[in-house]
Amino acid sequence: MPLFANLKFNLKSDIIGFGLTYVGFINILLRAVFFGKIINRFGENKMKIVGLFSLLTAFILLTFINNSWLLLLVLTFFAFGGSFVRPILTANISRSVSHQQQGTILGVTSSLQSLSQIIGPILGGFILTNFSPNSLGVVSFFILLFALILAFKNQKSPSQVS
Repeated sequence: MPLFANLKFNLKSDIIGFGLTYVGFINILLRAVFFGKIINRFGENKMKIVGLFSLLTAFILLTFINNSWLLLLVLTFFAFGGSFVRPILTANISRSVSHQQQGTILGVTSSLQSLSQIIGPILGGFILTNFSPNSLGVVSFFILLFALILAFKNQKSPSQVS
């Protein structure tokens, strides 16, 4: 995101830092104050879908925005979606195996998340330097669309394995 913001809007590191702080603040607020209440009211599956739609919205908006102030709107969708999707998926993964295997599966999940934090910026940097900055939103949109289709196909919550 920082490279995108710099290339598309010529934003400097202090403004980019503000944007990242904004996302962090929303994540903390949503997870610490509202997460449990919202999950209890709407359920994990529904909020996973809503979170994925929020991320999809962010990526499609990223493609079309032409004003740096609209980037705050995009960051809000990113923060909202990420605040719900990641913990729900981690919980689903944890419940999909026996109690004895949970440590292993969470370790593998963490390793894959770390791997995605390596591959994502490399792929994003490649897209940004070889194509239009708008291409990043389009590619990310289709990747998330695939995740959303998988989420719809797997509407049932994973059952706890003994």
